[in-house]
Amino acid sequence: MNLNELRQILTESRPHQWWKLDATGPLYRNGWVMTSGGGREGHDLEVTWHHEAAVYRDDIDLTIQWGMDMDPGDDDRRHFDWAEKFINPKVHPWWVDVFWRGVLVDRYGVVSVDGGHGLVPFPHTAGESPDWHNAVTEREVAVVHLVDHLGGGHDRSVNYIQQVGFRVVPDQD
Repeated sequence: MNLNELRQILTESRPHQWWKLDATGPLYRNGWVMTSGGGREGHDLEVTWHHEAAVYRDDIDLTIQWGMDMDPGDDDRRHFDWAEKFINPKVHPWWVDVFWRGVLVDRYGVVSVDGGHGLVPFPHTAGESPDWHNAVTEREVAVVHLVDHLGGGHDRSVNYIQQVGFRVVPDQD
């Protein structure tokens, strides 16, 4: 399988084609983050991890895990003007990681919005190109729909993407 084939599966697959693992135990893919010492001198090393995982039923070499914080311990730092459209403007960005045979091969940013009631893809910024300001790709939208359904949501992401006014653009690879 090559990367384009893998991405096609992510874009075209439906939730029933994935086996969601019971995440009551460890998922065995941790991250390590250096944080400030909480008011004291020095730094601490914190462990961060994904909270959910799923295996593609047709090929168990393909797995996804999601929920690892983009900025562990720094939720209050993120602010986006588009999030002000919600009753609760707090955002929580996290990763969806795609693994092939246990190796990280692709990654998508997702933002939990409106106090955790909805999901949207992490938008591109004007720093990449003015044409990309608040744009998300079709594949990023598909990945958000997939993890939203696997996590128990029911197309909440569609309404939230429309509400913030993100432009959905074709994939660029």
